[in-house]
Amino acid sequence: MARSRLPVPGTSSYGREPPSAGRVALAALCGLWGGCAAGGLEYLPGGFDPLPDLATPVAPPDDLTAPEPTCTDGRKNGNESDIDCGGTDCGPCGAGLQCLIASDCQSKLCDGARGVCVACNDGVRDGRETDVDCGGSDCAACGVGSACTEDGDCLTRRCDGATCASPASCSAIKASNATATDGTYVIDPDGAGAGAPITVWCDMTHDGGGWTALPLDFTDPALWSISRTGAACTSTPRLDKKGQLLSFQNASAQGWGYLSMKFVPAIPLRQVWLKGLVHATATACNNMDILFTQTPAASNDQTAEGWYFAVPADPTLALGHTFADGCNSPLYSPAGQTECSMQTTDMTTTITRQIKLTKQAGQLHMVAVQGCGSSICDANTGQAERFYLNHPPTNGLWKDGILVR
Repeated sequence: MARSRLPVPGTSSYGREPPSAGRVALAALCGLWGGCAAGGLEYLPGGFDPLPDLATPVAPPDDLTAPEPTCTDGRKNGNESDIDCGGTDCGPCGAGLQCLIASDCQSKLCDGARGVCVACNDGVRDGRETDVDCGGSDCAACGVGSACTEDGDCLTRRCDGATCASPASCSAIKASNATATDGTYVIDPDGAGAGAPITVWCDMTHDGGGWTALPLDFTDPALWSISRTGAACTSTPRLDKKGQLLSFQNASAQGWGYLSMKFVPAIPLRQVWLKGLVHATATACNNMDILFTQTPAASNDQTAEGWYFAVPADPTLALGHTFADGCNSPLYSPAGQTECSMQTTDMTTTITRQIKLTKQAGQLHMVAVQGCGSSICDANTGQAERFYLNHPPTNGLWKDGILVR
């Protein structure tokens, strides 16, 4: 190292005050040795380098600075909600990963209670789901048999006993799906009750749709309850075949005989649509008078007959009359009574008519009533209510006859 000249005594080569006594002594020693360097001091003929200021912090080298967080560093850092996902900087997290808000998740569903992302396709019942990947306010509705807490959790819009049940009727199906089309559907009128679901034809187009075509197998006690009440002037109902029922009047007496036909599955209804139905006499020697404004008992006419819809528990309380808007052959009786005479020629005439009940009923109850004072021309066959369809069901399904909604 090149040496500079010694400074003038009493001055500093750096333009500062002379060094302290300790420094002078150290300088003298170093001068004897011809110069020295120790502890950051280097004595030169011209003086000492200054000591560093130990109170001033020294910045670390650039290569020791902590790295900025990224979404690919395999660490949960920055504002991430889980490793390399969530927050405002990284992409959303998958199901099962940690989250704080919905935007942290790919599914936009964050289970706040557990702080994890949930999804409607992860095979786990989580979040607000009522069953695995369905139900609740976030996922699609569940199918029949799935767990539920309210009707909205179910595709059928029917939660019965905490389980999604089949719809009660075609009307219920139409109410939950306005685009439902004509076809075969499974309904379960009593839900979790003892009654099994039944397959029916639904007419979803006529007059707004929602019509349930009732199976007319009168021989099946799970479908029809057929009984006789009142005066003993009618025989036990005779079931000829599927879709046909006859009840004969055998003897003259006082009072009225009621033939009750209840459809066992309790389908709620307010309207009845008789479609392609035959209601006529069963013999060729007698007409059948059909009362259409009131029940025979209310008119006190013991020669009249009628067919109407009644309160399920009481066949004498009418909810609507089959022929309230007229009848097949508008031939009124000479006495001017409110009757409509059906001639023997009406035996093949079909009925297509809608009836609106005076109030909603929980079960279909059709009643054929006969006044026991009616005359009989043939004691062997008598006068009868004949009710039937003149064609069999299609592919095992009744598409017409009696439809309700």
